[in-house]
Amino acid sequence: MRATHLIATMLGMIAAALIAVLVVPGHAGSAQAPLPVIEQRNPAFAPFQVELAAKSGFCGEVTVPAGRRLVVEFVSGAIEETSRRTVTLVTTAGGETVRHYIKLPEFDPTTEIVEGGQEVRLYADPSTLVRACVRGLGVISLSGHLVQLP
Repeated sequence: MRATHLIATMLGMIAAALIAVLVVPGHAGSAQAPLPVIEQRNPAFAPFQVELAAKSGFCGEVTVPAGRRLVVEFVSGAIEETSRRTVTLVTTAGGETVRHYIKLPEFDPTTEIVEGGQEVRLYADPSTLVRACVRGLGVISLSGHLVQLP
């Protein structure tokens, strides 16, 4: 019976300690109030979208804001020249300028305007130009977010 009494006493002490930790505000029973948690890297805090007009020989352009990197996540477009349904995006990331070729979906050849979109993940350095080029006449939309750089 003595062992049972000892176990019951120990369980009572453990329960009291747990209740003290759970009831007292703060962490590990401290008297300090908990710190608020603030999400800082959520892309929704710096959304980016732009509509660029492009036509043969001329690309639509947008400049990435200084101190921020652009992450393009979706490209869509409407192009009147249906013989070639490619959107060419030109970006500079890590100091390298490259072309990205984005095909719009298959289409009915009798259609005069090709429309479509595609998910991508493209990056552009701060203070650089992002260019959207098409053959013919088109409107290209880019959407994504900006990342603040240190």
